[in-house]
Amino acid sequence: MAVGTLVAAVLMGCSGEADSRSRSASSSVVVEPDSGPVGVRDATVVWSSGVGVDLFDGRGRMVRAAKESDRIGFMVGLSATYPGFADAVEKERARYYANPNLSHRPLVGTHFWHILEIVDTAAGFSATVCAQDSRSAVLKDDGRYVGDSGPASSYQVTFERAPVPPRIGNVLFEPRTQDPGVADPGDQPQWQYLTEDVFAGWSVTLGGNQSSKWPCMDWGFTVVPDTPKDGTETVFSDIRPLTLPAYPGW
Repeated sequence: MAVGTLVAAVLMGCSGEADSRSRSASSSVVVEPDSGPVGVRDATVVWSSGVGVDLFDGRGRMVRAAKESDRIGFMVGLSATYPGFADAVEKERARYYANPNLSHRPLVGTHFWHILEIVDTAAGFSATVCAQDSRSAVLKDDGRYVGDSGPASSYQVTFERAPVPPRIGNVLFEPRTQDPGVADPGDQPQWQYLTEDVFAGWSVTLGGNQSSKWPCMDWGFTVVPDTPKDGTETVFSDIRPLTLPAYPGW
């Protein structure tokens, strides 16, 4: 994982007029390499995996990076996702990150995500990911936290081999700066941000997967057993959800 004081810039693969177009088409968002953009900085992801799935090998890292980038895209925007994701993700999904109806409010708490399985496909591989997000919430303007409590959800993350395009880049890294009056980030766990491109040579498709609904629900109740068994409840609270240390991080 990159040190927070490291200054890095994603290399631009185009030059001249083409480079200018790329820069204008994809505005950059400044993030801190070790803790991510502000919108997700106070949230973390705790990953686990099914039998035969390695969170640390190439495929495990790619699946984790895609799912985490997807959440960053929804909460902050495409330009803040992990390096290379903007080039790899399907265009329909990328456009949805710009939906004006998305709240883009600060995310807090802990996501429990689980790679249930990874299987080979003719063009690459596909992973089933379970997500139990009942211990996360967004911070509202009135200072309260609101989140959904319910069974785990199921997602499919599919990778297909693709020609390696010029990398237009989507994130600029700068040293950590501390706003006056803000508690030291070391006081609580924070999002662990990936600073390398693991997507080169692949296209990524993300979507729901009802076929794995029940296995994911069963797993979800093992990590958060006190959520509703049927349906989802919206929870408002004055108490911030607990943010656990990210695992395994980057």
